[in-house]
Amino acid sequence: MLLTLDKKDPHIIFEGEALMRRMNRYGWLDESQNKLACVLALIVENFLERRLQTLVLKTGMAKSIHHAGVLIKQRHIRVGRQVVNVPSFMVRVDSHKHTDFSLSSPFGGGRPGKVKRKNKKATAKKAAEDIVHYIFCQNLFIVRKFWMLFPVLLRISQWILLTSKDCWSIHALDWYLYVYVVEWDGLCNGIICLTINKLLGLVRIAMTPERLDAELKLVGEYGLRCKRELWRVQYALSRIRNAARMLLTLVEDSRRIFEEALMRRMNRHGLLDESRNKLDYVLALTVGNFLERRLKTLVFKTGMAMSIHHSRWTHQPFCLLHMRISGFGICLSVKSNQKKLAKPLPNQLTTFFKVRRQVVSVPSFMVRVDSQKHIDISLTSPFGGGRPGKVKRKNQKAAAKEAAGRDADDEKYYKKVLHYGIALFTFS
Repeated sequence: MLLTLDKKDPHIIFEGEALMRRMNRYGWLDESQNKLACVLALIVENFLERRLQTLVLKTGMAKSIHHAGVLIKQRHIRVGRQVVNVPSFMVRVDSHKHTDFSLSSPFGGGRPGKVKRKNKKATAKKAAEDIVHYIFCQNLFIVRKFWMLFPVLLRISQWILLTSKDCWSIHALDWYLYVYVVEWDGLCNGIICLTINKLLGLVRIAMTPERLDAELKLVGEYGLRCKRELWRVQYALSRIRNAARMLLTLVEDSRRIFEEALMRRMNRHGLLDESRNKLDYVLALTVGNFLERRLKTLVFKTGMAMSIHHSRWTHQPFCLLHMRISGFGICLSVKSNQKKLAKPLPNQLTTFFKVRRQVVSVPSFMVRVDSQKHIDISLTSPFGGGRPGKVKRKNQKAAAKEAAGRDADDEKYYKKVLHYGIALFTFS
């Protein structure tokens, strides 16, 4: 249509130049062919040569033309910064040199594919099984007699896994070690069992009498339900210590903000007083400092419970800490530590507690310093003016029923006496 117009026609000037500029931009014509007659000589192959699928094959990123299509559809190819998943995408001349693998693709340094991850995991699993099997089977005599060397053997095995290309996690050996410990527990004495938990971290359980006795003493002294509660406190303490060690390695200006936040947290929860606002005192904290500030421990020490176990629960109808919310933590305040939280009540009379207006049902609940003075009996508790308990309501109902029965019997007796009295009076 443009060839039929006059060369001085404005349509040829504007539309013709726009058409030729588009031909040059996509590489269908070079600058030496800037003529409308060359546009008429274009064929289908000229367009197919500029497709992304064809260019991926010609640049050597694919093994075949079909493989190039698969790579593009699986979003492994990018043009510039844009990931393209259309094989028929027309690549411009200035974008041709920026055609490469995507950064999120396994071919561009990203996460490996599903099949490769599966094979890598299976290889690491087999390697861990072989190493642990060798340690426990081939050197069973050494493990039984010299169990103190077992952590060294474990770390050497982990180093072997880490240096190999097929290792996918340092915890792989720990997990299979735990499985073999369960299997060989009757044969090996004093070995170290490693388990993994998101809340507890990597728990190292040394099957030694010293550690077992120390943990059992803490569990009995503070009335813990199980050792998991102790491990949670140990894990929280280890994280606080790690933060303090990291801050001690920094200069004063860099650690000023984070150090103040950490010390403010310690003061707020009563772990340290204001006279010990130093990171060195944070490193000196022990598990006992945390357990001493538990709500359960403080309830027992203030005389609200008959024993440390009664402060958590009892086999009798009442439960001291039986509320509605869930929370976690420990620590009560320091300023009013000498004062009693509430008036001592008779046995089995403390049923519900509240901190400020929040009803608490967690023995390890952490109470801040400014909230300690607000600990009291809940308003919904039968001992705080609320509804009576289940057993008391049952007894009241039975007593009312028995009283109603006695009243009915008395009424029948009086009616009978009155009837006979009237009869005798009439007869006389």
